[in-house]
Amino acid sequence: MKICDNFDNIYPLLLFNNEGDYYIVKILMRNKKDNNQDSKYNYYLKNRRNNFADATPKVFYLFSKDDLYKYKDEMIALSELYNARVYIYLQRKNLNFTYKNLLKSLSNNFFDNITPKDLEGFWFDNVCEYSIDDKYKYLVDLDKEYLSYRDYIYNYLQKYNSEIIELKSLDGIHLIIDNIDEFDFQSKFPDIKLHINRPTLLYYKSDIE
Repeated sequence: MKICDNFDNIYPLLLFNNEGDYYIVKILMRNKKDNNQDSKYNYYLKNRRNNFADATPKVFYLFSKDDLYKYKDEMIALSELYNARVYIYLQRKNLNFTYKNLLKSLSNNFFDNITPKDLEGFWFDNVCEYSIDDKYKYLVDLDKEYLSYRDYIYNYLQKYNSEIIELKSLDGIHLIIDNIDEFDFQSKFPDIKLHINRPTLLYYKSDIE
């Protein structure tokens, strides 16, 4: 059994500088690796809200640091019920910018003949996920086969004079930074995954070694 629990590590990283700031936490089910054909993943897909929705049983919105611990037990319970991973976006959002994107998206969907049923749940969550008015967060994903690169990449990232956040993943680590030259990084480390506005693992317990 493997457990990744980043609650205590992530709590001090949550910053609420302005009214309306918030963070997103998703309970996300994955088909490959985590679930087999007879799992609750496939049952959920057949009974999900609509065809657009990912296998996401629930999305949490954190409007204060204490919300992380307020919802912790529920997040863990849902994770273990659905054999799902709990992911958090460290890219801070703000309601003012989100509302503008919601109105823009609503008008665009109106002309594309998207029905209200199609928009339910998924539409709102999706707009919030991509409403970014702060600096982008870049996530360097180092799986276990690339952990030997850790020190070399960490030293490379230091040249950007930006805070480097290191968090455990299930099989490696995530290095998160808000200032990076994507093209330079990929030219130096072509085999390493670099993600933009992607979540990091908050909690998951796996029965697979």
